[in-house]
Amino acid sequence: MARKWLRTGLALVVGIAGYLTGAGTSYAEEPVPDETLKAIETPFNDQLNDVLLKTDALQARFADVLGGVQVEGQEVVVWIDRNATRVAELRAEVSSLEREYPSVGFQIRDAAFSLSAAEEAVQRIQAAGLSDAGVEIAWTVVDPGAGQIRALSETPIPNDVKTSWKLPVSGGRSVPVVLAFEGVDVVPEGRTSGGTPWYGASTLNGTRISDGAILTCTAGFTWKKWGNGELMGSTAEHCYTGTGGVGVGSCANSWGDSTWENDGRVFGTRYYCDKDVDAFLMRARSGHTYTNRIWIGPVLTSNYRVVVNSRNAPTVGQSLAVSGTTTGTSTAVVDELRVDTGGRIQVLMDSHPTAGGDSGGPWFTSYTSADAIAVGQHIGACKKLYPGNIWGWPSCFWAAGSISSELGASIYTG
Repeated sequence: MARKWLRTGLALVVGIAGYLTGAGTSYAEEPVPDETLKAIETPFNDQLNDVLLKTDALQARFADVLGGVQVEGQEVVVWIDRNATRVAELRAEVSSLEREYPSVGFQIRDAAFSLSAAEEAVQRIQAAGLSDAGVEIAWTVVDPGAGQIRALSETPIPNDVKTSWKLPVSGGRSVPVVLAFEGVDVVPEGRTSGGTPWYGASTLNGTRISDGAILTCTAGFTWKKWGNGELMGSTAEHCYTGTGGVGVGSCANSWGDSTWENDGRVFGTRYYCDKDVDAFLMRARSGHTYTNRIWIGPVLTSNYRVVVNSRNAPTVGQSLAVSGTTTGTSTAVVDELRVDTGGRIQVLMDSHPTAGGDSGGPWFTSYTSADAIAVGQHIGACKKLYPGNIWGWPSCFWAAGSISSELGASIYTG
């Protein structure tokens, strides 16, 4: 895929210039969600996801020409090898996308080196599995703008190890290689291909132990455990229990998936759980952690918001947003609050903008277009007091305050 830090073949770089940050923001006492959430559902965001899916398809057709796709603000940058044979054909395809998606700007830029040389270098590095200094390499990233390959290690790099060299390839050419520790030196790319520190609303994949089924869910907010202060990731408990959903077995059952990945990298391992609020907390593997940021925007987004506060529960009539790995980010209005016998609050919305795979994703409101206030964690669809099949039921979630009290943790805000 053109937007992934690929582990095999020619890796592609995706920029993060379109990220949103909350630095220097002055907050009002209460959020104004009807105004700040409108920025999420724009013609640009609506069209961007389709554009990125189509550039993925172009990558398969023009692997020797297309060196990467980068989102910069309101533009999509397409990196090309100008010396490749099918440049004119690729340019025509990009021009066609420009006409089809007028809200998205396009730029074509020349890669800083030969993509064929870079691909050969990647294959040699992956075959050896070691850097020039003998450090084990987990995967590689080709940066067509900088004209270099980043060889990434899953362990910290010793101070006395050589971290840059030129790798000879055929035709008398050489490719610059930089050795880096992925836990520190790699900025997360986006929802579907992140990295530590892990963001909320990331795509989560796991293989269920019982039958080998591939499960997809969405990461929730980062939580800070009471007592030891550990930062933990989260998602829906029914993602673990799989078929049969919440209420089947106990939190100690062993037939679900306990380790979750994002683009082949371990996001976390299920550690604490509570079926009453359909949530579990994940522990990051050694050297990794979580942050108070959540991805927002379309499915293949690289935009985020900073979580600066939380609310125990929303109010009826309040506009909220949800960010999921299947449907991206959308908004709905709180229609009903249900309180169970344990005092836990389940929130039902006025519509169903979500789908399977969004489970566990964060529901939030905001002060500004750069931040987020945590409100709850997505369940799926909940039955209203009228007939209809499940897809006629509205989206619903457990309130953040209820999850907090059940799991003994607070939303992490930095």
